[in-house]
Amino acid sequence: MKKFILPLAVLASVSLVSCGGDDEAEEKEEDATEESAKVEETTTEEVEAPVQYVANETIAMEIEGMKCAINCKGSVEKCIKNTAGVAEFNVEFDKENPSNKAMISFDNSVTSAEEIKAAIEATNDGAYKVIATEKVEG
Repeated sequence: MKKFILPLAVLASVSLVSCGGDDEAEEKEEDATEESAKVEETTTEEVEAPVQYVANETIAMEIEGMKCAINCKGSVEKCIKNTAGVAEFNVEFDKENPSNKAMISFDNSVTSAEEIKAAIEATNDGAYKVIATEKVEG
């Protein structure tokens, strides 16, 4: 009889210890779920849609100083894109020409051709120069 009691006692103590571990694991899981919900609440933000401008004026600008299609053209495009009031634009690059053309449509109640020119000429520490600006009709 003693032979059966000792293994039975060991088995009972093992099952009690393992049950206590399950409660602890469940508590940790609940805490993690609560923390996850708190993080989700604090990181959810509304993202503003970009402003869409209605163009009422279009200009063509001739720009000197662009030497490559990636960095130079990209810098000018980024500058124009980030200018408030610009609705549409297209920058052409031809490495054979000393100057390149940009077509820019913008809302003239928000910005002007002079402001766009100043922004382009300030890009990359003055690397680009607008040598001609022409208003495009139509």
